[in-house]
Amino acid sequence: AHPRYPLCFSGVRDGILDIANVREKDRTNGLLNKITVGILSFVTFFAVLVKDFGLVMALSGATFGNAVMFVFPSLMFRKAVKQMDAPNKRL
Repeated sequence: AHPRYPLCFSGVRDGILDIANVREKDRTNGLLNKITVGILSFVTFFAVLVKDFGLVMALSGATFGNAVMFVFPSLMFRKAVKQMDAPNKRL
C-alpha cells in the first residue's frame, strides 16, 4: 500500500464530514467506519465504470484550472469588497 494513502483519505473523509456539518463530538468510530466504506465503495464503483481515465483527468484538470483562474479570484474579491463596506470587521 502507498504510505500516504491513509493521510490523503482521512483528509477527504474529514472534508466530507465538514461539508455535511457533522460536529467533531458526533464523529464516532462507527460513523467514521460507515463513511469510509461508503467512500471506498463509491470510488471502487467509479473505477469499474470508467474505462478511459485520461478523459476524467482532462475534464477535472480543465474544470479546476478554470476555477482557480477565474472563479476563486472573483469570489475572493467579492468577499473583500463586502468586508471593506463593514470597516469594523476583519478580513
